[in-house]
Amino acid sequence: MSSDSPLCTGRHTFINPVNDLKLEYFVNGDDTVGKPLLLVQCPGWGSGSQYLQTCLAPLEQHFILLFLHPRGTGGSTAPANGTEMGTMAHMSEDLEVFRVHLGLGRFPAVLGHSNGGSIVLGYAEKYPLRVEKLILISHRLVGYHERSLLLQWKDDERYKDAFEWYTSHRVKTDEDFLQLTRHVPPLFFVDPERYLPQFQAMFVGQIQSSYCYRAQGVSDMNQDDTPQMIARLKDVQAKTLIIFGQQDLMCEVGNAYRTKEGIPDAELIVYDDCGHIPMLEKREETLHDIVAFLSS
Repeated sequence: MSSDSPLCTGRHTFINPVNDLKLEYFVNGDDTVGKPLLLVQCPGWGSGSQYLQTCLAPLEQHFILLFLHPRGTGGSTAPANGTEMGTMAHMSEDLEVFRVHLGLGRFPAVLGHSNGGSIVLGYAEKYPLRVEKLILISHRLVGYHERSLLLQWKDDERYKDAFEWYTSHRVKTDEDFLQLTRHVPPLFFVDPERYLPQFQAMFVGQIQSSYCYRAQGVSDMNQDDTPQMIARLKDVQAKTLIIFGQQDLMCEVGNAYRTKEGIPDAELIVYDDCGHIPMLEKREETLHDIVAFLSS
């Protein structure tokens, strides 16, 4: 593939012509045999895509992986107006601009984890003819609220400190956000002692900014008041796979069941003894189920 192609391997940037924001993305995988494309969307609150690039690297045997950084994350610029950081209202629209930039009639497959799943779900709702296959992993259905499992486990020794930080500390500065990212991740896992070191190693050297976390939260508050994402589930036409951990404390499995209720033909896979990061705690199963779904 030509080195000036938007799909050649490596880091790329382009300008969103709608708002002049620069968006950054990465292309991973050898394209010499014409592998199909898989867009992988990271969360919009500032985590970046490195953890997904690491966890999903084996998929490069089968697909060309595209990792788009949402506005404000990594090398993607943030809007001057902090209220333009909404999951469905703004970040899902960036995917449509990305599709046009790539010259695609539609995305053959899109995958999103956590809030990244929220972004791609919003896109599939608003642009149903632009997505052929949709994979949602541990996604939050914006407007749906469920915290019963988190409250049930809040006094467990694995989670006491993390729960206290998650519920009692407000993020106002970059230092606040850094401390949050250090204390909260045990909530992501059924077995934090085993998986937390691997997970944290994926973020070494990464700049932590509180802007995305704060701005997206404020922007999505209006979405919570008028849950468009729930109301528009019926608009999804993409063949859909939902993957969840039964013990997910961050985006509880009720998000998955409510999403499937709105997309009746969706396939739902729930792993037991698994939290918010199936790509680590159930890595072999997750990779197998992704490949099987996209190959069907």
